[in-house]
Amino acid sequence: MPKRLTKVIFLLPIMLFAAQDFLYAQFTSYSNDFLNISTNAQAAALGNSYIAQAKPAHAALWNPANLVSDSTKYQFAITHQNLFGQEASLDFFSSTYNKNTTGFSISALRVGVNNIQNTLNIKDSLGNFDFSRIEYFNTADYALFLGFARKSLKNNFSWGITTKLIFRHIGTFAHAIGFGIDAGINHQINNWKFAISLKDASGTYSFWKINENNWPQDVLDSIIPPDFQMLEIAPQKLIIGVFKNFILPSNFEISSEINFEAAFFNQQNTIISSPTISILPKIGIEGNYKHLFFLRMGLNDFQEFETIDKNKIYTQKLNLGFGFKVKSIQIDYAISNIANSNLLASSHLFSLYLSSENLTKGL
Repeated sequence: MPKRLTKVIFLLPIMLFAAQDFLYAQFTSYSNDFLNISTNAQAAALGNSYIAQAKPAHAALWNPANLVSDSTKYQFAITHQNLFGQEASLDFFSSTYNKNTTGFSISALRVGVNNIQNTLNIKDSLGNFDFSRIEYFNTADYALFLGFARKSLKNNFSWGITTKLIFRHIGTFAHAIGFGIDAGINHQINNWKFAISLKDASGTYSFWKINENNWPQDVLDSIIPPDFQMLEIAPQKLIIGVFKNFILPSNFEISSEINFEAAFFNQQNTIISSPTISILPKIGIEGNYKHLFFLRMGLNDFQEFETIDKNKIYTQKLNLGFGFKVKSIQIDYAISNIANSNLLASSHLFSLYLSSENLTKGL
């Protein structure tokens, strides 16, 4: 089974490239983009360079093969993040069960914005503004992840899949349901880890429904884009990761991971880009003392811009963070989007991680 899965992961991007002319019109580049927001502080601080070292309780979102990356029987993760200057929030919960060489997980994610003003009916029947007619609504995206993984003890090779179930709503205007599958592999050799994660392996499909009966046609025409599609298909992304851990004297360690994320549809503004493929590099570095205290730094979102005088400039996003562990409890913090040129506010992220490693001994 691992050999067959490896072939599928390598061959699927080639098949997609060959079918590009047929699929191009169906794919929506940023469909379900809320799934790309970091769901844990360690990953965010490392610039989301995380598919090779992802902990089991986060693996379903990053690389499902990592569900069996250690022998801990139970693991739990909780995350809260304020986004865009606290205009939006992210909440995440995950639990895993690992028995011998098989792992299972269930995870839930919510990204939402509350108390949005609806001013479509602010005018009364005489055309006068009446601010008491302002209404408020919420918009939120939900996802449920079911993960499964197997591991071979002979060669430290693991593979896994994640099934994604999606529900999205924009007040009473519209809602969508969707589904998709991710796949991944991981192979560890001493202090090295090599990983491949295929996001939206089959394409992730979202079916939208507009609640037309709740709104006059002129209102719907004003809020629905002319190119709106009832069916959105998120295109595949292939991520390759390499991780290395360096053991230093006096109980210090330094580890580093680099990822290359390849998108095969619609040219993106990355430093490695062509009409058929865009590659986004990410790199993260972590130092720890006795696996009790951690310092992290990551760089991602490398982009190339051309100024008015035709000079090329390059930008990137800097992320920092730290964490500490007490027995079975690990708490992590990250601040991302530091001094970035896109003018968006920095995001603060807190994560709690709990494993059963020492639970039988008592906390």
